[in-house]
Amino acid sequence: MSQGFCLGRMTYIHPATRELYFHRLLLGHVKGATCFDDLSISFRTIYPTFQFACRTLGPFGDVKEWVEAFTRVIATTSL
Repeated sequence: MSQGFCLGRMTYIHPATRELYFHRLLLGHVKGATCFDDLSISFRTIYPTFQFACRTLGPFGDVKEWVEAFTRVIATTSL
């Protein structure tokens, strides 16, 4: 039985923080990343934001799902 290596815990990031949230998603998905560029590269293209990189990688669900989630967040935070 082999045990993996863990550097530490990842803290919760609220989706309303957008770029930080997408950055955290990429940290959990992209294996072996050693710098910010590694997180935002997909198919040899460097994307300007982590959000664009997440959309390109595609494992994070349908765009409609994201629009609904952010609409709910915006509605609750603008009170």
